[in-house]
Amino acid sequence: MELLEITEGLRFNPQEIHERDLIRARYHTWDKARNGIVTALREHTMAVLFMPEIHRATTYFIIEASEVRDGKWSLAYTQDFTHIGRVDMTYGDGGSADSDAPDGEQEPVGVADGV
Repeated sequence: MELLEITEGLRFNPQEIHERDLIRARYHTWDKARNGIVTALREHTMAVLFMPEIHRATTYFIIEASEVRDGKWSLAYTQDFTHIGRVDMTYGDGGSADSDAPDGEQEPVGVADGV
């Protein structure tokens, strides 16, 4: 099953990924992947809660469906560990969610209104 659906527009497939799923994500400018939990899933965006290296704080990053389509994210996600979905990065160096090769750094953004 595909993570993205194209119906009237590009959107996340609600039969493939759900709120509370575990996710390992790497944006094309990050030096390493981050593990988190999908906390909000909308048609075009998903919010992921993760713990940064400072373990007394939590923060979110946003994944846009259009950026997944454009190959800017490498994702591995699961609800129950019997099925692990994967999306490979095709933008830039083509790193994977399992790769921690450095290629720049971008800090995660806070949750935008409406997510």
